Amino acid sequence: MAQLLDTLLGKISRIDIRGATPGQSELAPQNADGLFYTFDETAFYMLYEPNLEWLCSNAGMLTAERADRIAAAVSASAAAKRAIVFAPGKYIGQRDLTARRIIFCQLPYEMRRAAGAL
Repeated sequence: MAQLLDTLLGKISRIDIRGATPGQSELAPQNADGLFYTFDETAFYMLYEPNLEWLCSNAGMLTAERADRIAAAVSASAAAKRAIVFAPGKYIGQRDLTARRIIFCQLPYEMRRAAGAL
């Protein structure tokens, strides 16, 4: 798992990310909710645009509506059993996310630095 995360973070630091398809050298979106990689039984999502205004807006937040769409996609997937969502913030409690089999990870502030914030 550590090797996978190192690989993903290496790709993220070099390009604009909204998604990735396994086996590609460049990341490309797989859906509108930020799915960028599926590994083992986990679907990885990232809500990110290299734009400070977007990062600080509601558009980048994990909301209940988006969490419902992600949970539905994970339930419909033959491979994925849970989702890990990287986002600038969330407007839904962890208890509700856990019920949807979603793990939330806040994007580090260094991503905002990369977007020109600091």
